[in-house]
Amino acid sequence: MYRLPSPDRLITYGSGMTVSQLRIVVEVADYDAALTFFRDQLGLAETEPVWSGSQASPERAFSGGGDERVAILRAGRATLELANPAHHRYVDEVEVGRPVAPRFRLAFEVADAAAVTARLAGAGAVEVAPPTRTPWESLNSRLDAPGDLHITLFQEPPPAAPDDLRELVRDVVDTNRYLTLGTVEPDGPPRLTPVYYNHHEYREFYWVSSPRAQHSRNLANQPAVTVVIYNSTVDPGWTRAVYLDATAREVPGPELAAACDRAFRTVGSGARAFTPEELSGEAPVRLYRAEPTTYAVHIRGGDPTHGTGTDARVAVTMDDLV
Repeated sequence: MYRLPSPDRLITYGSGMTVSQLRIVVEVADYDAALTFFRDQLGLAETEPVWSGSQASPERAFSGGGDERVAILRAGRATLELANPAHHRYVDEVEVGRPVAPRFRLAFEVADAAAVTARLAGAGAVEVAPPTRTPWESLNSRLDAPGDLHITLFQEPPPAAPDDLRELVRDVVDTNRYLTLGTVEPDGPPRLTPVYYNHHEYREFYWVSSPRAQHSRNLANQPAVTVVIYNSTVDPGWTRAVYLDATAREVPGPELAAACDRAFRTVGSGARAFTPEELSGEAPVRLYRAEPTTYAVHIRGGDPTHGTGTDARVAVTMDDLV
């Protein structure tokens, strides 16, 4: 939906004339709130203003003075997407699950859809739908933003990883038993917690915790989490690690039986399988599930194939793992 074809695949129709810039002009009742949201929270860069009597460049805001206020915000590459009513309804169904978008919708490509969605939801936007994996493999969310604007945030998938990096993810996940869970404290600082985990096909990560534990309370308020899995016993220079951005929640009661079957299909030495009855009602613990939205691996600087001399983090796509 959002991918722009490579230049050699673009087709020009009509007279051969070209358009130099696409600009969307929006009248907003609360100018300050809208400007703060899109410039300071979403991160769109404001162009230099030019006032009455000055010569305006194509990317500078021109005002007649008085109580008029205007700002032009740069949003990277601009494209115009035209959709017929059937496609409009289809995208709503994929991203939200119901018809919701007006005729006009703004879509912004971001590097981390989950993090930006959470930040904007805390800065005046209303989350309509959380980040959702689409059939075209982008990660899309919907929000109602200041200025009465309905917006999409979308995160494109990274390029497919080589087979050895996919195998690295599988091996690190399969050979370790503890992950470090990063949640967000109510006042903003991160909280890191080691938890014993099992996984199902590298797409679902399970652990058992008390709902009264601080990390459990944190994710109840903010389900966006980060995870790192690694072996701390290796010598320096031989680090192997997997990084995950994920959405985590307590497994609800109606899903417990199926989730327990996946979570405890295999358990490591010293661990045991829990039953749904031990994870519900008056039981002191609950089952939690994290579903990754992004994967990455640690590449050591001296790696003979992928090393660049400096340790780096390299993305791996979800579909490559199963």
